[in-house]
Amino acid sequence: MASRMARMPASRWRLRWHAVAVCLLLTSWGCAFVTPRFPQDIQTSFARDPMRKLTTASLELYYPEQLRGPALRMAARLEGCVEQLRAQTWRKEPRARVLVYMTSADFNNAYVVPDYASIPQQMVVPANVTLELFHLFGLGEVDIGDVACHEAVHYVQLQQTNGLWGFLNDFTGGLFQPNTFTESWFLEGLATYYEGRFGKDTGRPHSPVWRGWFDSVVQARDGRMDPGFLSPENRALDPFGGNYLTGMHFVEYLATKYGEAKLWKLVDNQGTTVIPPIAVTLRFKGVYGKDIGSLFAEYTKDLREQLIVRERPQSQRVWIPEAGYFSRLASHPSTGVTALVSVGREQYSRLTVREPDGHVRFERPLVELLPFRRWVLGSSTLVSGMSFSADGAWLYLVMADLNAVGAYDAKLWRVDARTGEVVRVWDDVKGMGGSVTPDGAAYVYVRVEGDTANLRRLELESGKQEQLTHFDASAPLGPPAVSPDGTRMVFPLKGNQGWDLVVREADGSLRWLTRDGLFNYSPRWLDADRIVFLREDTGRLQAHVMTVSTRELARITDAPFLVMDVSPMGTGEVAFLNRDGASFTIDRAAVSAMTERVNAAVLPSGMQAPTSSPDEAPSLRAEPGVPPANAPAGSGTGTPPPPLADTSPMSPPPLTSAPAVTTPSEQTPPPPAPEELSTFPSTAPPGGQNAGMSPEALAAFPGAASSESPDAGASRDTLTATPSTPDAGTLAARPGTSASGGPDAGASPDTLASTRDAGTSSPAQAQGPATSEPPPGGFTPFPPGSTDTPVEPAPVAPPLAGALPVEPIASTTGNLEAPVGAPPPDPGKPVTVLTDEPYSTLEGFLIPEFRLPYLWVARESDDSDDLLFSGGLSLAGQDRLGFHAYALNFSYSTQDEEPNVSLAYGNAQLAPWYLQASVARVRENERTDLQALAYASRTFWTTPVTIGVLALHREYDAVGQFPRLVTRLIGPEVSMSYFAGDATSYGGLQRGLGISVSGAVYPGAFALDSTVGDVRLGLDGFFGGFFGGKDNLQLSAVGRYLPGAPEGLLEVGGFSAGQTWYSSRRSTETSRLPLQLQPGIAFSEYVRGYEDITIRARNALIGGATYRYRIIVDHGWASTLWLLPSLFVRNFEMDVFATLARTDNRDNHGAFGAAMSIQFTMGQAVPFSLFYQFARRYDDGLGDLHLVGIGL
Repeated sequence: MASRMARMPASRWRLRWHAVAVCLLLTSWGCAFVTPRFPQDIQTSFARDPMRKLTTASLELYYPEQLRGPALRMAARLEGCVEQLRAQTWRKEPRARVLVYMTSADFNNAYVVPDYASIPQQMVVPANVTLELFHLFGLGEVDIGDVACHEAVHYVQLQQTNGLWGFLNDFTGGLFQPNTFTESWFLEGLATYYEGRFGKDTGRPHSPVWRGWFDSVVQARDGRMDPGFLSPENRALDPFGGNYLTGMHFVEYLATKYGEAKLWKLVDNQGTTVIPPIAVTLRFKGVYGKDIGSLFAEYTKDLREQLIVRERPQSQRVWIPEAGYFSRLASHPSTGVTALVSVGREQYSRLTVREPDGHVRFERPLVELLPFRRWVLGSSTLVSGMSFSADGAWLYLVMADLNAVGAYDAKLWRVDARTGEVVRVWDDVKGMGGSVTPDGAAYVYVRVEGDTANLRRLELESGKQEQLTHFDASAPLGPPAVSPDGTRMVFPLKGNQGWDLVVREADGSLRWLTRDGLFNYSPRWLDADRIVFLREDTGRLQAHVMTVSTRELARITDAPFLVMDVSPMGTGEVAFLNRDGASFTIDRAAVSAMTERVNAAVLPSGMQAPTSSPDEAPSLRAEPGVPPANAPAGSGTGTPPPPLADTSPMSPPPLTSAPAVTTPSEQTPPPPAPEELSTFPSTAPPGGQNAGMSPEALAAFPGAASSESPDAGASRDTLTATPSTPDAGTLAARPGTSASGGPDAGASPDTLASTRDAGTSSPAQAQGPATSEPPPGGFTPFPPGSTDTPVEPAPVAPPLAGALPVEPIASTTGNLEAPVGAPPPDPGKPVTVLTDEPYSTLEGFLIPEFRLPYLWVARESDDSDDLLFSGGLSLAGQDRLGFHAYALNFSYSTQDEEPNVSLAYGNAQLAPWYLQASVARVRENERTDLQALAYASRTFWTTPVTIGVLALHREYDAVGQFPRLVTRLIGPEVSMSYFAGDATSYGGLQRGLGISVSGAVYPGAFALDSTVGDVRLGLDGFFGGFFGGKDNLQLSAVGRYLPGAPEGLLEVGGFSAGQTWYSSRRSTETSRLPLQLQPGIAFSEYVRGYEDITIRARNALIGGATYRYRIIVDHGWASTLWLLPSLFVRNFEMDVFATLARTDNRDNHGAFGAAMSIQFTMGQAVPFSLFYQFARRYDDGLGDLHLVGIGL
């Protein structure tokens, strides 16, 4: 229990500590132990679902029976990614199958656990994700195969363990893997870099949100970044973390400049080293000729040289200068009222509704603090589908929340737009938000089940739901927007090349609005026939306007880096989130300014441009991507290529039922791919055919503008091409992609943009450098080549009155009249199922996952030649789903001549409850301990609850005149801990409430006739400070009562919250605790300022107040003294505190003081702090106390 601290007296025999040290070193975590294999929500899904085991050549997959179809589709994608990655590794030796678990729990994550004692290496993936945040990353909510491929990079990298640790892992079953010590920036940077390179334009490398986010920070820093920007704790990169954001860009730079082979050479070198945490930076130097710090300095120098300062155009003005570092925005179009959900580095998450003039109507926190709250979570990263009712009285939004077992479970909120009160919450919303209907009777949202997403209409009064679309599996949908008359809705649909827009007509039919994959997203209705939405342009996400009936569009913003959540403010102006440095602003721009310029440019000669009133933007007359009837010479359509043969293995088609199982004896081998092409679709040389991609894959969602790309809507036998520009050449529609579908190695996004705007291109610009073979491993060529030559920024639009005509926005489209359907299958491999059978509960249970025999020899003392021997065995095992787990530790020493044994067992079959029992016999320091513990634990939402029974029996040997002594403690225990709060990344908790309760009863305690109780109540309150989000105030109170306890059983004070290196006073205690009252645990309470003295009592009331102020540092180094891991300095913190303790309701003990600390993180994984504390005690006649130490 948290209220007691186990006593572990030091042994007088150095031999025992030597053995323990060896065990700790070898296992990293200690000897064999029992712990839940999976988080509670995942373990619960395994306990409730009928599970199956499927094996293929490279996978061992455990999945719920009802998700067989999604599991097979994910396996096809994953197996192809694993094959490609293993082709990249330095050593081509066989590796174990990838151990994968698919869960039905909605946990909005995926992860790989490295191999360590008692837990094997494993990957866990969900069947879907439901946060819109993944859409901003360029990932679809049902494209779980893409998420699994990211995790596959981790898995394959960690498997590269050879040499000494490879042998020890094979011998013991798994200790740890050396590549875990390459630090998070390399682990996550490498995986994110490859995320978008598995034959599909997906993931963060292809996301303009991701790129714009980073570019904005680079400009704000003038390209000057220290290695601390690789840290996950660098708050300038909130909420994504420097390990992902900077890490991916840095790895991308290394791969582009030095080649991908060196990345995998480094992985191989790290996997064979003897001391993995030491000298990682020197291993980089061995591969690259430079250490990590020098490489990062070289990278940032390149950033500075390539930096082109971007500014807002004159048509864009700042409305709200500070809108948080992650925000979501919505507006009520007819009134101009806006709603902002935001979080800042100095402001906790909140909902703010503003009047049309920008004044705050109300502001409210998102998190409820008191118990029995209606929802648990509240954050801008969890919000989707914000929309106002037609009359502006209500604001609707979907917030991803937690259910009772800890899995995500979205809720629909109805917020009073005048007061901020959440008047109603709907629970049955499994997916992400959308839009309220104009009549206020229903809410349309994205329903996600398995790997299938569809639009649903929720009747708000009756709760009845109606499915509005009928897509099959693997068709990601974005939040829809309902038209002002309620008859139509526009929503994003993701294909293999990116996001496009689809309109659902009044009769239920679907019609394409775009088919170019240029991140067409976040539509909002401007009026009855026009929408504003986001769309990628020259690598940046900008606001565009489209006339839905004619599909005519134009760009209306030229933001420096990133636009999000464009929202109408009437019909003539929009508000939107603009990325500025490390935060957002809310900017406004006119709808008509750039629309009129583009409209005039694209009108065919002889056609008069329509006029418009100030409140109505002019309609557009030219369809994007199609030259006008009298276009200039050179705007021909080109010659379509012949149909291509399908030579690339693909994943099974996205069926709603499970694909048929192919056994090895039944399978038909696919036709072999040409030797010069990989098994994955890769980019063909300029002028050549892409023989690695099927016509179906090319037909559905063309990504690059190319005269050689088949028309997306054509049949297999009648493929045609659509020109991308009205000139003789063909230009890339996406930055970094050549006209032939490959990377433009010689041009930056801006170069491509300027070329496209000019309407002409040279062959070199159109095609990029020629290549005769695909990249190693068959990866999609990405990123584009070197951008060493600075390019000119896009011209800023002059005022409208004096604007000169410009060329229309170039847009490559597929057949917009083709039927709307699911995207083509993901690139992958045919799944050859070797076995597929129901899960056996005890599978693998009797085969220990961890087995460590050891023998240690040492001299009894420095002046003795007598040898002492100590040996032992540690075993640990679990079945594959973690329902049963055990751990056995046995040791024997010639000094004690008695064995030490411990046995533990855990059971998760009743998940979310986890049951654990353990027994142990420990012989040490002339005493023998028998210990037993049995408990059941689970977490309700975020509140952990534990119920257990503790049994301790200690026997002291008779020594000299001291007789044999026996003491014991047996009884039930229960504990619960509740917390709710809001924090800022700079100031910590700004509002919060913590409640902890525990109790226990011990009949016949200490082998005496009395019954001892133990009751504890703790309260913590957190409040914002006085200096704008960088400080806070904590008030705490603890009451501890031990009814029936002997005198002095409770220890008040006497220990430190950290490891003390220096104390100005020796540690003392008011009285010694008899051996009879030392059964193996201590009843204790911490009192700040009394670290040097232990006060004995039966009960205590303790109150405290602590004020903290942080000076933000956020600076780091790539390594420490060239040998140790990276070092990151987070904060310099100053504390002022006061405490008062009243013991046995008669004695007061008080102190006040101050402390200073510097907070570090080493290796991006181990936080610690160096502190100095001064305390003055104003009672007890004690002097001042000075402490210096380290906190962990």
